[in-house]
Amino acid sequence: SAAVTTQPLLLGADIVFHSATKYLNGHSDVLAGALVTGNVNARWEEMASLRTKIGAPLAPFECWLLIRGLRTLFVRYRQASANAIILARHFEKHPKIDRVLYPGLASHKGHDIARRQMTDERGEGGTHCEAMGG
Repeated sequence: SAAVTTQPLLLGADIVFHSATKYLNGHSDVLAGALVTGNVNARWEEMASLRTKIGAPLAPFECWLLIRGLRTLFVRYRQASANAIILARHFEKHPKIDRVLYPGLASHKGHDIARRQMTDERGEGGTHCEAMGG
């Protein structure tokens, strides 16, 4: 799930990496990521120092492109989730599909966890997997 519905730091993660190229940007025209910690501590200091040494900060134009995508993040995510559950339910009933892996489906083994961790109405994301029968 994207950073839209899941907050890993609140779930106990020490470090979270978000691919800003995908959901956050939404246009695939920026190669970026966000490395996040819950606290300013030794680990944070080490990551900040490494970022400075290797020159990882984004250039101003890439920042602008990323901000442009962030403006529509919530509406894009909500629509992707709505489309994904429609497709997942369709494929779950399809006779040539053995199984569908999508946490929004009650049949998914991680459904209850997804409901607890994805804490708002925006859905479970836009990605699912279908396994074809042989």
